[in-house]
Amino acid sequence: MQPPRLFLSIAALLGGAALPAPASAQASNEHWQRCANESGAHPAALVVESCTAIIQAATDTPVDLAIAHSNRAVARVAQGDLPGAVADAGEAIRLDPQNTPARRVRADAYADQGDYVRALADYDEAIRLDPQNATAFNNRGTIYTDEQRDYPRALADFDAAIRLRPDYALAFANRANVHYQQQDYPRALADANEAIRLDPDDAPAFAIRGDVYAAQGDRVRAVADYDQAIRLDPRHVEAHHKRGMAHANLGDTARAIADYDEVLRLDPQHADLHVARADAYADRGDHVRALADYAEAIRRDPQNAGAFNNRGTVYANALGDQLRAIADYDAAIRLQPDYALAFANRAAAYYRQRDYPRALADANEAIRLDPQNAAAFSTRGGAYAEQGDLRRAIADYDEAIRLDPQAADDFYDRGVTHQDLGDSQRALADYDEAIRLNPRHARAFNNRGTIYQNRGEVRRAIVDYDAAIRLDPNFVEAYDNRGNVREHLGEQEAALGDFRKALTLRSGDRVSRAGLCRILTARDAAAQEARRACTGVAPADR
Repeated sequence: MQPPRLFLSIAALLGGAALPAPASAQASNEHWQRCANESGAHPAALVVESCTAIIQAATDTPVDLAIAHSNRAVARVAQGDLPGAVADAGEAIRLDPQNTPARRVRADAYADQGDYVRALADYDEAIRLDPQNATAFNNRGTIYTDEQRDYPRALADFDAAIRLRPDYALAFANRANVHYQQQDYPRALADANEAIRLDPDDAPAFAIRGDVYAAQGDRVRAVADYDQAIRLDPRHVEAHHKRGMAHANLGDTARAIADYDEVLRLDPQHADLHVARADAYADRGDHVRALADYAEAIRRDPQNAGAFNNRGTVYANALGDQLRAIADYDAAIRLQPDYALAFANRAAAYYRQRDYPRALADANEAIRLDPQNAAAFSTRGGAYAEQGDLRRAIADYDEAIRLDPQAADDFYDRGVTHQDLGDSQRALADYDEAIRLNPRHARAFNNRGTIYQNRGEVRRAIVDYDAAIRLDPNFVEAYDNRGNVREHLGEQEAALGDFRKALTLRSGDRVSRAGLCRILTARDAAAQEARRACTGVAPADR
């Protein structure tokens, strides 16, 4: 789940904060009309100028001057002058402690400055002074949501805002976000739909509905909503970000990268996007760019455990550099000691290095931290199998498959273990399932072929060996196995072709050398190729 965010800038949440010109005002009506800006037509600079003229004239009552300061505070927020807004709102409150809009404006400015303690205190007081102020409830709810993760309080505030203003689209969108964070997707969807019904031009509402669809696995609808959010607000960073993630999950890495590029153009400091774009590059096989983006993410944020972990997977899985991978996983775990995925990944790297005790230790920790981590069970099963503990290996593969029934490799590995235990029937069933899930699983075809061969079903065995070789033309064992079957069938030339190909791929391959030795010796033991083939072959294999 992605981190929550405020839907709009504080300046956009200030609707209704400016006060109308007081009837008792002594300054020129023109200044008051501009300072009040009731129509919203005047630019912020003109509002500041007119309010300043009123304040400097000092001919109005304290309560009226408080209104001028409060309105100037609103304009200063719109200009991005948050310290000036805080100062003006503070002066308005000093002049008139009952000035509720000033409390709310100052709270909004504090929130935009990241001073959430003061912001909450001002929202509390604004609500105490005016319990009908829906905007104060809504804005306070955003702090409870985004900064404190206090979702019950946030929900209570958004409920109050909606009760006071049943057509408050923004409050519906914000409440949808809370439901989304709580993984209550039906309620989140209902609130987002209502926000969009009330305001069809509300980009954040489309964005949050896209989040809900994405969380429910409906990425096509998610992309459509993100498209709409971006059409309404081309600078909506999170909509670009989430659409990129949806494209990546749909396998469209080109579109994902285009969205991530746009996010980084809009927000160059967005370190997480370098990780996301690196992941997309890695999925495309562009490991150079992937590593560059991971490095940049780490440079910007050396505490980014996810960047270290994901870079480690590129080193481990794509480049085969287990030492660098382990160094990255070490860093990820040091930064985040409860990072189950990093433990599982480091376990796999240790397994590839044949360091089975460390692989077991890391897999155990990954499972302790996350009992739903199928990969950790799979790696632990492999380590048990390599250590000869085949029953424990089967139990772990069973659990890995229960957690992820689509993992072809786990069926294959369990099949190998069943075969090692002499249970060819269960092994055959597992190889069948591995091939069904992944019709390009060359090793599963090869191993299934060995079962057919051992059962005497040699034609079926050859069909599987053919498939294994077609999928992996460099599969030495498949050539060996097919060569042995062909030799058994008396197809000597075809067998010789397989054994010679295997030796071309692996010059020290004993099986193919023994096969060549047998066939060539039977033809002419004195022939040079026969003598060469038989060199080093044990008499029992000839």
